Amino acid sequence: AFATMSALEELFLNVRGSAEVYESCLVTLCSALLAKEHMRSLHLNFHGCSGIATQSLFSFKDPLRSAMKLETIFLDFSECTQIHDKGFQEICTCAKALPGLKRFVLHIGGTQISNVGLADLEQTMKGVPDVKISRAVKWAMSQGLTFKEKDTAAFGR
Repeated sequence: AFATMSALEELFLNVRGSAEVYESCLVTLCSALLAKEHMRSLHLNFHGCSGIATQSLFSFKDPLRSAMKLETIFLDFSECTQIHDKGFQEICTCAKALPGLKRFVLHIGGTQISNVGLADLEQTMKGVPDVKISRAVKWAMSQGLTFKEKDTAAFGR
């Protein structure tokens, strides 16, 4: 489906709460999307997707590395309870290496991230102009915000 969208610059994908999103789906999707030469902004909401685990994020790093024009990354892995420190560290390390990255938002509340892991992520992302790494899960939902509204609020627009 994405093959015909060669000029795709921005993508908002919300698969929140899906139990059917697994590593193979994530890799296939991200490989197809991030191969787009014009992709500048990626917004993925995997909040509560129980099939995504730490290993899934290791697989995400290669497609992410190839997205050299990305300027904005918004990832919501809140309540993905099978993700630990190392998975998030892989994502942050790859994102930080993108030459044009200006904004990075990562929601990780309700995961298996440790305090040490969170501090490591914040250290890794130093130097990126606009970074938000949040462990909060319930605030946005309690405010009745949608995915796009949460993203816009995170960027102060």
